[in-house]
Amino acid sequence: MYVSAFKIRNSIGKGHNPEAFRLSDGRIVVYVIDGYYIADRVDDKVWTYGKFSFDPRDRKIIEGLSNLTFARRQDGSYLMVCRGGGVWISKDGLSPYKQLTDKRVYPDVEGRFEDPVVWRDDLQYHLIVNDWLGRIAFYQRSKDGVHWVTEQGEAYMPGVSFHKDGTVERWFKYERPKVFQDEKGRAVQMNFAVIDTIKWNDLPNDKHSSKNISVPLNKGMLLSVLNEKEITPSTRTIEVKIAAEEGFHPQTDVDVKSLRFGSFTEVNFGRGCKPVKTKVSGEDLIVVFNAEGSGITSGEFAPKMIGKHRNGNMLYGYARLPYVNYRPALLSARRPVFDKEKGELKVEIQNFGLSASEPAEVEVICGGHSLGRMTLKTLQPYEVEYLAFSPDAALADDKSSYEVVFFYEGKEVERNRFGKD
Repeated sequence: MYVSAFKIRNSIGKGHNPEAFRLSDGRIVVYVIDGYYIADRVDDKVWTYGKFSFDPRDRKIIEGLSNLTFARRQDGSYLMVCRGGGVWISKDGLSPYKQLTDKRVYPDVEGRFEDPVVWRDDLQYHLIVNDWLGRIAFYQRSKDGVHWVTEQGEAYMPGVSFHKDGTVERWFKYERPKVFQDEKGRAVQMNFAVIDTIKWNDLPNDKHSSKNISVPLNKGMLLSVLNEKEITPSTRTIEVKIAAEEGFHPQTDVDVKSLRFGSFTEVNFGRGCKPVKTKVSGEDLIVVFNAEGSGITSGEFAPKMIGKHRNGNMLYGYARLPYVNYRPALLSARRPVFDKEKGELKVEIQNFGLSASEPAEVEVICGGHSLGRMTLKTLQPYEVEYLAFSPDAALADDKSSYEVVFFYEGKEVERNRFGKD
């Protein structure tokens, strides 16, 4: 039996592929393809229509600017992912969105990608993108919204909507995923547009047509690693605190022996660290793991735990690492511009991250030839700096392909590519 709990209260205007988000000042934005509606409150009778502006920053826009999805960053700015998988940032959610990436951030596999949905919880960013032709979706995570890891397996596929009594809803296709988040930013519900046949068999006045369904999600546990020193191959034990919260009491609810902890590349396959003992901390539970087999490397930002509740249900979560910067700097260059009169190559660099950058070395490469390196000073969030190179005029022009490479302590950390004009 299906009981509707929704009633139409207002109609704010026409639009396709809506996604709603709240600005720092409390106003509500409802994005639709080619524009947005904005109001002071959800129950306002009048909504104002507007259009976003976009600055590709000398990068190609991948597959156009449609099916946009948004996530609020820690400082109130907004990260946006477009249908093609490009990442953009706006300082307040309405000001111009500026593109940071020069290629899609989706998994490097064949697929007809669309309908991305991005969100951020208290720990990390999450991204799900749908392959509409393959009827499969992929799940990715990131600490900064620009550099992503892809978890193995499927985020969802036909048959994912099932009931406790074993009933499975046999929808042909799931599209347009959107998430509802709790106060910690965890996804607790996912909404889908579904249909029971292939799109071109959906005809006027038939019984098909798309529907909207809501699927409750396992929101995951709140985890934090207590080791103050970075986890390395020589680390002997790892202590992880599982926080108690309303309706969940880890000291009595967790089947400790079932727990596995470590990199998702290990834990997703039943491997990882095994627990050796537990301790209590108020209402929280601290689990001590033998660090052997964790798979945790220097690039790890959110190791994973999987296990069972004593009632048999699945438990999982991602842990905060005390030595990881979750508000990193994000240096990004524009295409170098050559001034023939001055014999000078000028490069604009901006920090789109949420913390000050470390002094870095910047190398410019033109047509495969290095034009030299320069030192970049510390940049505060959103600060812009210009570097002027003096290359051999025969090697530099405004039509060549360029690469701008960033180095920290001699190690390459970022590379921006610009094709021939």
